[in-house]
Amino acid sequence: MSNDPFPTDRYMMATVAHHKLGDISRDKPALAVIYGETDTDWIGQWAAGFGLVNVRFPKATTRELTEAEKAHYRTKVVQINGGAVEEIRIDKEVAR
Repeated sequence: MSNDPFPTDRYMMATVAHHKLGDISRDKPALAVIYGETDTDWIGQWAAGFGLVNVRFPKATTRELTEAEKAHYRTKVVQINGGAVEEIRIDKEVAR
């Protein structure tokens, strides 16, 4: 059994983001960790930042990573809200 809290994570690039605390959008596309979806939104969190969860990323403004972005992020790790360092698992995404 995996200790991974989100075993079906996928990574996408987003700018527009909504949380119950308000608009937490970014000026430039940034990496988002996606672990759910609705008809209109991807559900997840920013890969770097304060660690707010259950953020809604509209599907209309969120995209898959380019091959260049995948190559860039394969060599990175993230730390959210002072927690454990997490490997970005671009190649380990679950096929959808």
